[in-house]
Amino acid sequence: MRAPESAADPPSRQPDLPASPSHAASPSNQPRPNLTWKRNQSDATSSTGCYAGLQGGWGWNSTRLAGNNNAWKLDGIGGSGPIGGGLIGYERQFGVGVAALEADASASGVNSSFSTPNLNGKIAYDWDYSLRARFGRLFGNTLAFASVGWTQTYARLTTGGLGGLTTSHVFSGVQLGGGVETMLTPHIGARLEYLHSFYGKYASVLGSSIDATPTAGKTRAAVVYKF
Repeated sequence: MRAPESAADPPSRQPDLPASPSHAASPSNQPRPNLTWKRNQSDATSSTGCYAGLQGGWGWNSTRLAGNNNAWKLDGIGGSGPIGGGLIGYERQFGVGVAALEADASASGVNSSFSTPNLNGKIAYDWDYSLRARFGRLFGNTLAFASVGWTQTYARLTTGGLGGLTTSHVFSGVQLGGGVETMLTPHIGARLEYLHSFYGKYASVLGSSIDATPTAGKTRAAVVYKF
């Protein structure tokens, strides 16, 4: 049987617990992690790889008709409409510089009509595609770029003054552009750009003495996924 503790016996010792410092922060005061993603400009591979996206916006065309060896001209046959399609590409980052090769295709709702004493009709641009090089510079997460490339567009001309005939032609030309692209996450970017195309002449439309020369522009936005 255990003897009662005497007053001289030392009190039983409780295990030591770590003291809580008075300056410890409460959970509500803990610093929050920075969730803002930053493109690493010092990493040469941080913006290197393939990408694909969807694009859409508004386009316009202006066609110049000339006849009888430029004896008469009809400038500014214009129209506008929605455009949209897809794009794919590959880019490589060099410090704060970025170079890319890109291809895209678009369906178009751009139409224009014209009427003269001797000729009237309608011009419809149904689709276009292009292959271009892009070069740009990074400013934080945003890339400012310019582009140059080659493009083709398919156009249909329906005439009334020439007997109501219809013809189509694929125009080829040079395309220039520029814009900005911002990375929203490590893989998803948003882009805004303008493209302007200068097409070559379609000579002797429908076997006549009329030549057609279009130019085109488009302002579009795109969402891009980088693999």
